[in-house]
Amino acid sequence: MAELPSPELSASGLRLLVLVVVLVVGPLLQQSCAAADDHDSTAADDDDSAADDDDSAADDDDSAADDDDSAGQCEACPGDYVLSATSDLKALVFCSSVSGSLRFEADFVAPAAALTCLASIGEDLTVEGASQLTSLDLLVTLRSVGDDLVIEDNDRLEDLDGLLGLESIGGDLRIEDNNALRSVQGLAQLESVGDDMYLWDNDVLADADGLQHLVSVGGGLFVAANDGLLDLDGFSGLLRIGADLTIRSNQMLSSVSGFLGVQDFAGALMITDNQALCQERVAELAAHLGVTDSAVLFGNDGACP
Repeated sequence: MAELPSPELSASGLRLLVLVVVLVVGPLLQQSCAAADDHDSTAADDDDSAADDDDSAADDDDSAADDDDSAGQCEACPGDYVLSATSDLKALVFCSSVSGSLRFEADFVAPAAALTCLASIGEDLTVEGASQLTSLDLLVTLRSVGDDLVIEDNDRLEDLDGLLGLESIGGDLRIEDNNALRSVQGLAQLESVGDDMYLWDNDVLADADGLQHLVSVGGGLFVAANDGLLDLDGFSGLLRIGADLTIRSNQMLSSVSGFLGVQDFAGALMITDNQALCQERVAELAAHLGVTDSAVLFGNDGACP
C-alpha cells in the first residue's frame, strides 16, 4: 500500500503561505481600516466643521447684535426738521439733540411711539395749526428748547402732558388759540422762560395749574382772552418777571393772588376788563409789585369777597 504524503508543510511551503497572506490579506485589512478612518473623519471632522460653522453663525449673531447696538445709539443731529407725515420721524429716531428748529405741520398725526432720544432743540419748537394732533407724547424726553416754544391754533390738542420733562425755554413761550386745551399740567417741570410768555385765547383752559415750578420769566407775561380761566394760582412759584405783566379780557377770572410771590418785577402792570375780578384785589397786587402810581387798572368789575 502506498504511503500518504505528510501533512506537515515544508519550510519553503510555510514561507509561501506567509507571503500569500501578506500580499492578499494585508491590503484588504488596510482598505477596511481606511474605510473606518474615512467614516470617522467624515462624521467627526464634518461635525467639527459644522460646529465651526455654528460658531461662525454665533459670531454672525454677535455681529448682528453689535449692529443693533450701533443703530440704537443716540446722536446730535444738525439742521432743521419738519414733520408733515409720520414717515418724517425716521430722520429723528436717533437724535439726542437738534441744532436747529423742529416744526409740526398742519396734517401731521403723531404715532403712539415717542422720540425716546430727543432731549434738546437748539432753536424753535413750533406746533402750529396741527389740526389732527391730539397730544405731544412723542416729545416726552425733551428737556430744553433753546429759543421759542410755540403751541398755537391746534384745534384738538387737550393737554401738554408730552412736555412733562421740559425744564427750560430760552426764548418765548406762546400758548395761544388752542380751543380744546384744558390743562397745562404738562409744564410741571418748567423752571424758566428766557423771554416773553403768552397764555392767550385758550377758550376752555380753567387754570394755570402745573406751572408751580416756574421761577423766572425773562421778558413780559401776558394772560388774555382765556374765556374759561378762573384763577392764576399756578403761578404761585414765580419770583421774577423781567418786563410787563398784562392780564386782560379773561371773562371768568376771579383771582390774581398767584402773582403775590413775585419779588423781582421790572415792567409796567396792566390789568383790565376782567369782568369777574375784584378791583380791590387788583390794587393789592399793584401795591405788592410797587407800581401803584403807574399801573393801568380798570374794568375789573367782579364782586369782592
